[in-house]
Amino acid sequence: PVHLVALNIEREEVRIAADRVYADLQAAGLEVLYEDREESAGVKFSDADLLGMPVRVTVSPRTLTDGEKVELKRRRDEREKAVVVPLDDAVQGVKQLLATSE
Repeated sequence: PVHLVALNIEREEVRIAADRVYADLQAAGLEVLYEDREESAGVKFSDADLLGMPVRVTVSPRTLTDGEKVELKRRRDEREKAVVVPLDDAVQGVKQLLATSE
């Protein structure tokens, strides 16, 4: 399973990008929990840690202004840094992280 976290979901560009990533991940046959509540980033990340899904995908205004990108993070190793990939490469990146999480 993949945890998709949308930060500042009230912003149209974030909602559109997160909806697209959600659809792409589902089309690739992945199980996705879409975190689209209007909560703070801290609450969303805390909940993501509690749920413990192996990969977190974050869509935020910061990553989108950096050339339409998303952040991917494997949960298994907290010391491991998140990687930022183009929106179009999100599914491939998630699949790679899931393959190395097993």
